[in-house]
Amino acid sequence: MGRDYEETHTNILKSAQLLFSKKGYERTNLREICSKAGVTVGAFYNHFEDKEKLFATLVQPCIEELNQIYNISEKNCFEQLSFNELKNVWEISNNTIIKFINYIYEHFDVFRLLLLCSDGTPYYDFVEKLVLIEVKESLRFFDELRKRDIKIPDIPQNVIHMLAHCYFSSVFECVIHEYTKEEALNSVDYLVSFFNAGWKDILEFKL
Repeated sequence: MGRDYEETHTNILKSAQLLFSKKGYERTNLREICSKAGVTVGAFYNHFEDKEKLFATLVQPCIEELNQIYNISEKNCFEQLSFNELKNVWEISNNTIIKFINYIYEHFDVFRLLLLCSDGTPYYDFVEKLVLIEVKESLRFFDELRKRDIKIPDIPQNVIHMLAHCYFSSVFECVIHEYTKEEALNSVDYLVSFFNAGWKDILEFKL
């Protein structure tokens, strides 16, 4: 693959990210993207199948990496649970959100695309998809606790969903309102303390 191809590819991505950020996905058309990138519409199709695939190229790698951070955290939590180290589970969860923030701020513009400019794409419900994963893993975690004869109350799934949505929505407020990374980490520290206290109260035992 030649240098010209790579340069054109990069220019299209830069043009798209700029226009999507400014106008949103739905109000940005291919001709605008191509014009700003200095390529013809015909040349565009040598690089991307369509506008949706272009948007996916910008955001999908970051989503996959964020999911990987989450998956590693969940694996570690269940490993600690198998050792009956419940307090370590809580600590892993706290550390994971810091990793989230660090990663998000390394790719801040991409996450602003996801949160503010993705209407009309399969990514419009990005936060909700994270919430659904959290609900699924929370239910699995609670089931595992019960298998180990750790008494916890039955928590309705809709309540778990509501709390997970509050949590992730609060985290992404940092991106929506363009907090500095320092402000985001400080805010998340308060958020973690708030939710930890709430979950400990709801679960009626201390991790």
